[in-house]
Amino acid sequence: MEEMSVDKPEKGAYTKVAMGKNNSNRPWKSRNQSQKSLKQRVSGTSGLGTDWKKKSQERMKLKIIKEREKEMKEQKKAEIMAMKEARLEKEKRKAENEFKNTTFQKLSNPNKIKTMSKKQLRNIKKLQINPKTGVKELVSPWTGKK
Repeated sequence: MEEMSVDKPEKGAYTKVAMGKNNSNRPWKSRNQSQKSLKQRVSGTSGLGTDWKKKSQERMKLKIIKEREKEMKEQKKAEIMAMKEARLEKEKRKAENEFKNTTFQKLSNPNKIKTMSKKQLRNIKKLQINPKTGVKELVSPWTGKK
């Protein structure tokens, strides 16, 4: 019986593989590449291949996009400010209407407070001007003191 000899590469010898193939012959496994070669292949903008017109067009496109973004942000900010002003105006009107509909009884003798029960003390209100809206409102006399 004749023996067939298979040529095996020597130990430590480098086997060259074509650029498109992996050593393992498994196409779903990606080939390891250096970062520099990856960047050059992916970006394709080495500076030599692009001409001045393309670069200036790209810059103009970016400039237009940034201006549009800025306009949109300003528009959103204006909408928020308008909503805030409308809310404050609504609060002011509500407080004014509430104030118009209430009836008052002035405490002529402040010593009466000492003899009042807790329930009666809860009903006592103090007249105060709201610093945000500038409207008169009724506030509890015991809150806000430090």
